[in-house]
Amino acid sequence: MTNTEHQSILVIVTKGNKPQYNGISRYAHENNLYLIPLDCVLEGGVLRMSATHEPVDFVKLKGFWNFSGIIVSPDVAHITYALGSKCRVPMVLPDPDTATEELGANVISVSSDPQAVAGAAALELLGMDFENYAFAPAMDAGKSWSIARHDSFKTLILLAGRLFHDWQAAARPADTTSFIQQTRTWLKWLPKPCGIFAACDIVAEHIRSASLSLGLRIPEDIALVGVDNRIDICEGNDPTITSIEQDLEGCYYRSAQLLHTMIRHPKRKVRSQTFGVLRIVRRASTRPLLVFDVRVKKALEFIRLHAAERIGPAQVVAEMGFRRSFGDQRFRECTGRTILEEISYRRIEMVKDGLRHADICIGDLSSRCGFASAEDMRRVFKKITGLSPREWRKSQ
Repeated sequence: MTNTEHQSILVIVTKGNKPQYNGISRYAHENNLYLIPLDCVLEGGVLRMSATHEPVDFVKLKGFWNFSGIIVSPDVAHITYALGSKCRVPMVLPDPDTATEELGANVISVSSDPQAVAGAAALELLGMDFENYAFAPAMDAGKSWSIARHDSFKTLILLAGRLFHDWQAAARPADTTSFIQQTRTWLKWLPKPCGIFAACDIVAEHIRSASLSLGLRIPEDIALVGVDNRIDICEGNDPTITSIEQDLEGCYYRSAQLLHTMIRHPKRKVRSQTFGVLRIVRRASTRPLLVFDVRVKKALEFIRLHAAERIGPAQVVAEMGFRRSFGDQRFRECTGRTILEEISYRRIEMVKDGLRHADICIGDLSSRCGFASAEDMRRVFKKITGLSPREWRKSQ
């Protein structure tokens, strides 16, 4: 077995330093592994170095770095395997967009768990208490992950005794325009109200746009959940989209762990695994008001986006365009909470997000999340959750 001190991992990076790469870095730090990040771009089907645009030569890289394994950015899985197989080292694909059984025996994956994702979507949408539910597939409906999410979601909806409606399209769309047209036709056909689980946030954006163009209300007529929690999509337009955030950092951590096992024990059979859901980020697309008022809906979005800026009820009421006393009253009629309570709940959700990351100090969260002091944060957190921030972190 190679001495751990001399083991290194080549990490193929194609889309910048995403937060999930922290999972690889964390595992490497804990286990004394050396990481070699290779920043690449895909141009015309050729994998090239970002800095020089020279084609990647894995044999030369292996001779220079003597790496023991490769973690592959999923968007270049097939190309990397074809080039890197000559190195005769194990590879791991975190969150692949392709079926890894098509690749070689020394390649394993850590893939999204369709049951966990569908379960989170079903739990959120069933809370709307609709009779009708549906799944909107990826544009390429043949994607294995899209099919798996559809099947799991359909099973859960039927088990809950609700009606499930399949996607209606005569043929696979040729382009985005065709997909949007199919989406509009499908939405017209769907019985309302309906809870829709979109295969990913990009599909959810098409559902949102098509619904609004048809005069459908979100979430009263169409409740919507996406996957990936892409801020540019989910918060790019109104109404904002509820989305499932997967545990990608955990995925990449597990990928490094499995690759390390393959390096240390080359004869041991290591199987591909799955990773789960980190959280569901609830936004306007699944939050109905007790009494609908567009100004209160606007206020809710204002609170969600600006709670960390130490806003108070006065700023929220001003955003609504009401007098203070009437604004407070109307907000409570529509949401069941006071404005101050809503601000506090939003801030506590932000604190929870921070507590999920072990490298973030609890003491730093109060100012980040809009609290006047650490003591104020602990008091509100305890009141809402029943636990101190430290106790809550340990329970996760």
